[in-house]
Amino acid sequence: MLKSKRSDREDIKALIEMEDESIVRATTNWVPFIEREDLLIWRKDCNALYAYKVYGNYNDVTAEDFLQVQIDTEYRKQWDNTAVNLQILESDPKTTSDIVYWEMQWPRLFANRDYVFNRRYVVDWDHKLIVVMNQSTNHPECPAKSENHRVKEYWSYMVIKAYTSFSEPGIEFSLTYFDNAGVSIPSSVTAWVAMSGLPDFMSRLRQAAREFYSLRKSNPKFVTALESKHQPEKNPTAFTPDTVASPPSPPTTDPQKDGPYFHHFQGMKLFL
Repeated sequence: MLKSKRSDREDIKALIEMEDESIVRATTNWVPFIEREDLLIWRKDCNALYAYKVYGNYNDVTAEDFLQVQIDTEYRKQWDNTAVNLQILESDPKTTSDIVYWEMQWPRLFANRDYVFNRRYVVDWDHKLIVVMNQSTNHPECPAKSENHRVKEYWSYMVIKAYTSFSEPGIEFSLTYFDNAGVSIPSSVTAWVAMSGLPDFMSRLRQAAREFYSLRKSNPKFVTALESKHQPEKNPTAFTPDTVASPPSPPTTDPQKDGPYFHHFQGMKLFL
């Protein structure tokens, strides 16, 4: 389970404030990969595998709905057609963390990939920031299955920044992730999966968030995690970095200069 003795605010601060050397390692050698309307994607070679970095700007989606449709496993089964199986194995409401099992559909001739991972989100209410963290783990209730290929190396960070408030449309977000499929797959296949699968997934995620917003407005029984989560008292002396107050918009030609939201490699261990 993802656990931390720090507050959400301290966790976000620890995630963003990293040593200069770590920041350099995490943000170099990114290469532009895909450009779509409202979406930019880079990738980085990691010993013949790739890590991916996504930046998006959606003016028609709220931050709370964008989060909700990802962490609500039952609702995600309705919109994510790659999710063959998705279930929460264990939860810790105090730290808004779960252990999740996820089976992902792969193209024909390949075994489906499945994952067991820690998922946690933290919220900075003052700066309208949400950070979602995932990392692969093991769980006794979910051993590897012979018909699937268990992905043992997986991590991701998503940072969601609301334009004005969590409940009003308008967000910027970044997603940085890596997974190791565990077998030798031709680069042409991995490139095809990334080029077709990732933009399509983001498009369906965006549409799902819009539809969930409409459901909430028409039916009071639909409540988001942020609506049910108690908002802590504001602390005017807590950290207020300028980078969080005004998140950067990374250029398509130079991802080396992106902001601290993309600094990922060292931060994950803070939450284990």
